[in-house]
Amino acid sequence: MPAPEDERLARLLLQLGVMRREEIEQCVRNLARLEREGQPRSLGELAVEMGYLEREDMLALDRILQTAARRAAARAPAPPGANVAKPEPVIPSPRELGDIVHLLPEVELYCASCGEVILEETLLENGVRRGRDGFLCPRCAHQDLRPGEVFHGFRITRRLGTGRLGPTYSARDLAHRSDVAIKYLPERLFRGGVEQRHFQEAAQRCTALAHPRLARLVRVGRAGRDFFIVHEYVSGVPLVDYAQGQSRKAIVCLLTEVAEGLEVLARSGVCHGELRPRKIMVGQDGHVRLLDAGLPAPRFFKVVPLPDDERFLAPELKDGKGTETLASDIYALGVMMHELLCRHPQPMLQTMESGRATELHPRLMTLIQSMTCPSLPVRMGIGRNVSEELRRIIAELS
Repeated sequence: MPAPEDERLARLLLQLGVMRREEIEQCVRNLARLEREGQPRSLGELAVEMGYLEREDMLALDRILQTAARRAAARAPAPPGANVAKPEPVIPSPRELGDIVHLLPEVELYCASCGEVILEETLLENGVRRGRDGFLCPRCAHQDLRPGEVFHGFRITRRLGTGRLGPTYSARDLAHRSDVAIKYLPERLFRGGVEQRHFQEAAQRCTALAHPRLARLVRVGRAGRDFFIVHEYVSGVPLVDYAQGQSRKAIVCLLTEVAEGLEVLARSGVCHGELRPRKIMVGQDGHVRLLDAGLPAPRFFKVVPLPDDERFLAPELKDGKGTETLASDIYALGVMMHELLCRHPQPMLQTMESGRATELHPRLMTLIQSMTCPSLPVRMGIGRNVSEELRRIIAELS
């Protein structure tokens, strides 16, 4: 049975996405073995020894857990008649906290700009953003990149929203007089320096990619210790929304363009890495654009995977050890084709058993089965020929 301190640390590591459940379970099994051998360790020490955590990160997590414990103890009801002085507020540093403030409401957090306390409900509903000198409340964070402000040669027009990796803004490229989207990536999101270098190198390679099916990556840069990426602004709607009410033939035409985009990436020696419905837009011209094509996968960031993403993961990626390839992109596209064409998110096996598969063209169903085959060589074999096969099927549907 793990010690209470180890249990708290394990929950925190899992919620932050710093370690996967399988890695934590492996550490717990090793802890029990070492205890039996008379070599007790803490979970944090063992995670460092096994290479899952940097020692500096482990010490920071330990300090924050201790701070939360002191805060909780200070808030406990005092005995009747006791004269207890009110403790001074704890102001943790950005380096120590990062996303952890969302999980430890016992620690009071102050805005580095206006000095106001950032309340727990504000953390949960709006999130916080790190400024130059500390964390900013949502009001000050919105003012950090204000409409009309010029940021590295781009005039901010509006804030589009905040995703898992940070805020996104629409802006005007003053040099080229074009509309762009800017994604701001705080340093704290990266798992380490190696991942930062990998991200920067991969993003630089992607700036050389130019094709009508890809949203062009304009620039990758740094703002202090943080990163930002600038890509072509695509005015349109997500593929899943656009496909509503469209004929199967029209959907197959759009999916053919998605396959073309993946094949362009493969010929350039890269893959998409995170092909999901939200990453595919249909522009005002009715043609597909792939967003974030070729950028490093989310496993390099300290983010919690979205529940809906699980079904798009190829079998070789589900243990967290595989590498994204054209074959894993083809698997995700096959799942997407199945859902859009059968008009329901039912698993493939259930579709076959329910008879819904008979609604599709036989060659189309055979193609989807090959694209979602667990065998990696099968998917690699058809990877560069999917768009060609879809064009043959479109001709038969006509």
